[in-house]
Amino acid sequence: MQQINEIIDNIKTIETFQIIDILIALLIFLIFRILSTTFSYITIRMFKPKIKNKKQLLHDL
Repeated sequence: MQQINEIIDNIKTIETFQIIDILIALLIFLIFRILSTTFSYITIRMFKPKIKNKKQLLHDL
């Protein structure tokens, strides 16, 4: 029971700068999560073979 009370007290003593830090961290996480698909698409496009003729691609292998 004492541990539960300590947790509740810790939650009550959270200050505004801690909330701002948490929100900034969540924002950074969301930005990287959204942009990760864009980064992966760009990387794949950079290293994708430029051959459009599939027969030629199979012949070269």
